[in-house]
Amino acid sequence: MKKLTLITGIILITCVSISAAAQQPVDAPQRQLSATAPSGYVIRDSGGAVAVFRQGEDTPIFITRTRTDSLPRSDSRRVKEGIEVESDERLRQALEDFCS
Repeated sequence: MKKLTLITGIILITCVSISAAAQQPVDAPQRQLSATAPSGYVIRDSGGAVAVFRQGEDTPIFITRTRTDSLPRSDSRRVKEGIEVESDERLRQALEDFCS
């Protein structure tokens, strides 16, 4: 299960990196705008499963197979409220904690 979680985390980080690279601005004025755009992720419930969202967006970029109601009560409550994560590394760690 931990291997699956690790592989899933690596795939998620790769997808996020590719997506971010594809969205890089071309000229300087757009670079200034992107610097003020929200960064990071939010781990929260989506249809009863633990999911990852870009901060400020409503569409998940990744949905795990971990059911929110299968988590300990305090973790389930935190996921339903939304957990802000600021980096890819912290996202990977959090997903390992919830999904292992």
